[in-house]
Amino acid sequence: MRLDCMRTYTLGLLMLLMGWLPAQTIQNKPPKYQLEYIINSLIVDYPFSFENIFRLAAYTELKGMYDSKTNGITMDFGALGRLTIYQNNCLLRTADNRVFHLDKNNNTSAQVAAINERISELLDHIFLLGNHDADPFLIDFVDTHLARKNIEPFDKIYLRHILIQYGKFDQEHQRVEFHTDWLPEQTFAYRSSRDRSVVKKPINPMKIKLDKNILRGYFIWSGGTVYVEDVKRNIVYATGEQYNYNVAAFKLFLQEMFAQSTQYIVREERRRIQARYPEPEAAETQPSTKSAVYAVAEPIPTAMESATPAQNTPVRTRTVKPVSQEDSRNMFNEFDWIPMMLGMLRAQDINIGDPDIIRYFIDEPYFPQLYEQLNKAEKRLVDSFQARP
Repeated sequence: MRLDCMRTYTLGLLMLLMGWLPAQTIQNKPPKYQLEYIINSLIVDYPFSFENIFRLAAYTELKGMYDSKTNGITMDFGALGRLTIYQNNCLLRTADNRVFHLDKNNNTSAQVAAINERISELLDHIFLLGNHDADPFLIDFVDTHLARKNIEPFDKIYLRHILIQYGKFDQEHQRVEFHTDWLPEQTFAYRSSRDRSVVKKPINPMKIKLDKNILRGYFIWSGGTVYVEDVKRNIVYATGEQYNYNVAAFKLFLQEMFAQSTQYIVREERRRIQARYPEPEAAETQPSTKSAVYAVAEPIPTAMESATPAQNTPVRTRTVKPVSQEDSRNMFNEFDWIPMMLGMLRAQDINIGDPDIIRYFIDEPYFPQLYEQLNKAEKRLVDSFQARP
């Protein structure tokens, strides 16, 4: 149980700390809002629940891969599974190597319910995409009124998490609010170019309000306000491919809120995992199956049937290091997420020194602490990146 939880937490932490977008292969589509067109023409037409539509659309925008030859979107969730959506059918392969198939135009209510349930279970294992047993009305309200805001996908996912996990619904004004004053910790670790070491800084009070008309952010001390409205296009989900000055201002606002709250949110999730799985973790292995998504080549069961594992599928086994008593004692300092993140990256065969990854960390105040914990191969890549002109 503990191993499964920590493995599924990998995606959530990576999204929380990075959120990079891989290259898309979009061709032969309208020149403007290409990704938005694809998401709305493929995902939205399926009988998914709206919370699944929102989460799948945001994940597609963040990490999805589009194949122009098959007109299909693939969402790889690592050890959790993989979902591929084509024009008329979709395939979901889960962590236990079961396959669920749904025909968009020819399905039963049982098939729709089954695949919706499996998708929801998968997404709930990803920290920032989880519903966290929040009030369904609150989830629907946030999803509905964030969907058509053309902010970038990671900002949208992070904001959704903040609002459903820590926000409060104002019944009188029909809006959801979040104040940084509601966080139990009112300081965060920071180091500027003028600081010799990491210092504790007080949180700059900020708040967010989301209603059916507008999303607003407030800098309490300065009195500054930023806002985002729904796009005017006739769509269900808006992407952050292009935006104007007011959305750019909101992005800067959210970046500051992210910097002030991330350390607390990561620690809270780790405490939650520790409380849920208190037993010491024993060294054990867990297979990670890498296999193709079959569109035609294999018989596809209905959404209520399971598929047997494909033969000759390569399997890689990794050993998870047990948590020591010393690790437990040092669990909650301000940099405790660094070794956890590095371990998760290595378990997924990802080198943090990759230029597409390290660029998100190189200028951060905690980079010296991060660099100290890299291995030789990772340091070589990082040094090579820093030596670039």
